Amino acid sequence: MGIKFDAVVGTSIGAIIGGLFALEGSAQNLKEKAKEIITSKDFLSLGLNAFRKDGTIFHKLAEKFYMGKLLFKEAQIDVAKTERIFRDLFKDATFEQTKIPFATVALDLATGDDFVFDHGPLMIGTWASAAIPGIFPPVVYDEKILIDGGVTTDLPVRICRRYGVDVVIGVYLGGSILRKEEYKTGFQILKRSAEILNYRVNEPNLIDADVLIHPHLEQIHWADFSRIDECVEEGKHAVLRRQKEIREALSLRNRIKRLFRFLKHP
Repeated sequence: MGIKFDAVVGTSIGAIIGGLFALEGSAQNLKEKAKEIITSKDFLSLGLNAFRKDGTIFHKLAEKFYMGKLLFKEAQIDVAKTERIFRDLFKDATFEQTKIPFATVALDLATGDDFVFDHGPLMIGTWASAAIPGIFPPVVYDEKILIDGGVTTDLPVRICRRYGVDVVIGVYLGGSILRKEEYKTGFQILKRSAEILNYRVNEPNLIDADVLIHPHLEQIHWADFSRIDECVEEGKHAVLRRQKEIREALSLRNRIKRLFRFLKHP
């Protein structure tokens, strides 16, 4: 659509993809880069496929096994493997070197506050933002213990506005909050409770986006990296479904209206 972005802010997988996009200033080679990473020896050694749901009794047993292991260790994947992957992705690049201003959001376990990275090593800022609790180890940085920012800020719309943008186009990968399932174990109930809490906490950001792009990816598990082409196509269709809304949000008239609204209620 010819849109040039003034800033990119990402959380979790959005931090990784956003960082690669901001570093290059283009999405042209992003899919190829992603495929190169997920077929690499280092990535395959992470064993993330073990977390995919397949509906079998073996998966249910594996899920309980992995949860049990967390009673004795901080994460399923060790620090050395995680660091190697993020270094492969971003080398020694820094936030200051990106072609588009870029920031990521992580959560500080000690204070409960969001921590925004917009300077320093990209590999640290993206790792911290994507450190899924129990899967990847937290990042200890500046006396903070940082994990996946998606716990409290799945879609960092309000943080994006700090960078002076007047139109925020959000991309939300979460599924619908509605679920018709049976919850037969305490673990399933706790998991569902956390999902509802996460949605409620993040809801104000969803409402605050000027345009919300929501690809329909509920049928693809977060640990299934074999369906990149399908994800990219659905992402493209999701943008096209909002094309008129995007053009209206970027129109001069609407931008002036937003400016007056901001001046009245900064």
